[in-house]
Amino acid sequence: METASIIMKSLNKRRKRTRLATFTVAVTCLVTTTACARVQTTPIGETDTLPADVRIATSWSQPDDPIFNRPGLLSLDGDTTHAVKKLDNAPRYTSVGSDTDGNVAFIDFSNMYVMGKSGTRIIPRTDPYVPDSQFIYPYPLGGGEFAFLSNWGDDPSNPDKYTFLLEFTDGTSMHIPHWVSDITMCNNQIYGISHNAYHSPSGVQFFRVDRQHRKTVDLGPLMTPRWGLTPESGLACHGKDLVVRLGATSWNKKATYPQTTLAFFDLKTGSARQIPITDEHGKPLNTIDGGGVREDSMGPTGSDAVIMGHEFIWTLLSGQVVATDLTTGKSRLIVNTDLATDQGKPPRIQGKTVGVIDTSTDTPTIRLYDLETGAMIKEVDSSAAKEAHERSGGIFSGLFLSGFALLTPP
Repeated sequence: METASIIMKSLNKRRKRTRLATFTVAVTCLVTTTACARVQTTPIGETDTLPADVRIATSWSQPDDPIFNRPGLLSLDGDTTHAVKKLDNAPRYTSVGSDTDGNVAFIDFSNMYVMGKSGTRIIPRTDPYVPDSQFIYPYPLGGGEFAFLSNWGDDPSNPDKYTFLLEFTDGTSMHIPHWVSDITMCNNQIYGISHNAYHSPSGVQFFRVDRQHRKTVDLGPLMTPRWGLTPESGLACHGKDLVVRLGATSWNKKATYPQTTLAFFDLKTGSARQIPITDEHGKPLNTIDGGGVREDSMGPTGSDAVIMGHEFIWTLLSGQVVATDLTTGKSRLIVNTDLATDQGKPPRIQGKTVGVIDTSTDTPTIRLYDLETGAMIKEVDSSAAKEAHERSGGIFSGLFLSGFALLTPP
């Protein structure tokens, strides 16, 4: 009887502790609505729709030379939506993209995907270059269509000795015989910039994509920039010109000559001109807020650049957004989000909003800023990104946060 009494007292104490823990968790759930909401992880399917409250989509793909392939992940975070979608095997360094119509585009080894408010389009990848494609980024073309640009590799069969793969969400694809720095849609036509290192002399080539004949058309002569500059990622359409920033391949913060310029390519003739990018005092813009412009620029394809008024808006890996006057080249810092430059994920611009993902801590932090004032709008609940981060680990084949897209409210 004494033993039974001791057992009953122990059980009663355990029940009290359990009830207390349950009560504490319940109160926490009332105070923070997402604290107890389990993030749902499901396979991607055609019936999956993109909830209107989603603000950030993040992609999780393979790092360099994985020992084993594993499925990629897509995480969606919004005001109330937090979901993770499981994909097929993930290529190396893939990103997710978005358009102004509320669609997100992403990819795995098997398919391209476009998710919108009415469902998800799944487009098989059939090009023979797909198995070797990597560093993949989607570009919006309008009307819910996207193009995916990927680095295929060395190709001695063309003069540039390199080939990129361009796949479209209508199921077609083509091969680009250039080392492509970036592409963009301008006046209902796809244009691109490449750096042709194997030419003598080397230089920058402006080209147009001819989708009907699945080829590129070089526009204008090969441009040999002053001061040995090469294209940075981020193109913007401005009237009859395509605007891109050029930067030095080797950097000297004390240099007295311009190490970054704006290049303007005429859309019809391909002729090009440059203006130096300077600080507000007219001196070469070699540093911004103490950081080297070159080091902060060495990011992946897909960095955002837009035209706002009379200024070219461009981003740095350190979370800074810079505005450069299209006539004078004078520049000013308009947004500073204080990211670490080694994160390798430049800010995203969508409309008048700037989005960043801070990965300096153990779990991703998502913040939104106002492009015009530089003020932080809010920090987005990143429950889904954190769930994907927890699922991405692996001794031999872990995933990493390889890219993100910003969506603005409809």
